[in-house]
Amino acid sequence: MFERPEEVLAAGGLSRARAAATDAHLRPLLEFLVLGQAMEVERRFERSRGLPGGLIDLCGAGLSVEQLAQLAPALARAGAQHVFVAGNRLGPEASDALAALGPLRSLWAGDNQLGARALTKLLRAHPAASALWFARSALGGEDLGSLLDAIASHPSLRALGL
Repeated sequence: MFERPEEVLAAGGLSRARAAATDAHLRPLLEFLVLGQAMEVERRFERSRGLPGGLIDLCGAGLSVEQLAQLAPALARAGAQHVFVAGNRLGPEASDALAALGPLRSLWAGDNQLGARALTKLLRAHPAASALWFARSALGGEDLGSLLDAIASHPSLRALGL
């Protein structure tokens, strides 16, 4: 669906991080996902939105790792295909929740502080993803070799932002 950053921007993604999200900010999205409602039209929530084609935009929502972990199972059960979590100030500890998002076709997780080890884990967790965007993700260090190996061996990757 979205393979280039300009397509994401045109769709309104990649907003800047806000103050920390509260459970009240995320409850409407969680209820929507748990009810299994189809995303046939755009649904806007205070800090997120759902779009047709299984796209969930959580860019700059102010998510914590704990909140992302709460949302991950519901996103996976709802069949989210494209998840945007850029700009949430997430660190390496978010890798488990991001890996649990289910089989994604694209993951936009740039503008966080994930690091090379977490990105390697995400590449392996989402083998069907054709587009992964990790720009400005604090890459470097001794884990860079493993990341490069994971990129080279990824079976579906067509677009990668580092």
